Amino acid sequence: MRKRIYFLGALILCGGILIGACGMFFCQRHFHSRHAPPPPEALTERVAERLTARYALTPADAEKVRAALAPFFHHAEQTRREFVTQMDADNRQLAEQMRQVLSPENFADWQRRVAKFRPAK
Repeated sequence: MRKRIYFLGALILCGGILIGACGMFFCQRHFHSRHAPPPPEALTERVAERLTARYALTPADAEKVRAALAPFFHHAEQTRREFVTQMDADNRQLAEQMRQVLSPENFADWQRRVAKFRPAK
């Protein structure tokens, strides 16, 4: 009787872990790649607030932190946009090369499979 209770407890625990892991996988896959990053201004404020709270910065120091973070996040956003533009061009070029090599049916299947890995726009 005692072994059966331990077995059922272990089974319930493993089931809960499995359900949680699957839920996290599907949530991450569905939501993570589909959200646009926050604008640089919002990111600057969020990080500055966290640093101010963590390091107990004075208002003057907090402004200096904001002044240092703002150009960094603007440049990072510009770099991200340039990268996305370049990747789009590379993806179009690859698709054209694949169209020349694959049959129309295989090309359609390839496009469907590749589309799963590209973020929604």
